[in-house]
Amino acid sequence: MDTEEQIIDIKPNSRSWSCKVLVVEKLNERESFKKPGLTYKPIILQDNAGHKVKAMTYGQDIAIIDKRIQLNGTYKVYDARVTEATHGFAVPDETYRFIWTLNRRTMIHDVSPDDKLVPQPTANADIEPFSMFYKSMWSKKDMNASQSL
Repeated sequence: MDTEEQIIDIKPNSRSWSCKVLVVEKLNERESFKKPGLTYKPIILQDNAGHKVKAMTYGQDIAIIDKRIQLNGTYKVYDARVTEATHGFAVPDETYRFIWTLNRRTMIHDVSPDDKLVPQPTANADIEPFSMFYKSMWSKKDMNASQSL
């Protein structure tokens, strides 16, 4: 775990990895439609190259992780569980269709003030005009609607 990886290089089969990330967005806690009673909280993380990943916390781990990481804080994350995003699942960077799961066993270390990250422009993404929204909906074509607005 000596070298830091970029988000884009971390896959489900990656082992013993670490990544320095900036917390760019903490979304509201929600209840799952598919599994009533299960709550989750999405968190958007960004690396120094501008790549983003959606990290998810579930159930009782939400309070622990929410207290541990702060918005605009820089952290080094080690060996979070990485899974492939299902079709239709919104991810912040379409070039990286994986999700990280953060729980109480995920190692998250603070970064020294000298090594803090500053928000970077998002990595290049294909942006379609909003006028294409309904056309995409009828054709079942993938589209990131948040980038169209």
